[in-house]
Amino acid sequence: MTVDRIVPEKKDLMRARHLKIKAKAKESDSIPYQGKANSMAKLITDPHKLVRRAKAVVSCWGTQNLVGTINGINIEVNMWTPFKTRLEELGFSSTQINIISNYEHDDVVEKLGLEDLLF
Repeated sequence: MTVDRIVPEKKDLMRARHLKIKAKAKESDSIPYQGKANSMAKLITDPHKLVRRAKAVVSCWGTQNLVGTINGINIEVNMWTPFKTRLEELGFSSTQINIISNYEHDDVVEKLGLEDLLF
């Protein structure tokens, strides 16, 4: 599979952006929820869809640890880790995973979901 040719769809970018939304959080500084990323990655069985979604997550959240607060509690999350683990489970090579982890989405409007506000 040529992972560098696979590009996230709008739906993938929207799902990646929405990893920061949780109804039970009363106070949050827009840090995403690790549990949502864990569930999402585990449920994806189609390799192409996993690559699209992993690239969307990298584009929105990066591959580094993110630090923030939820309901006054300091937390540290890494949204990339569950997707990297799932890619490894499905047999992707370290070269393929590295290509995915370095993905940058070209369209900033699409990446940030601004088309809903502008059009």
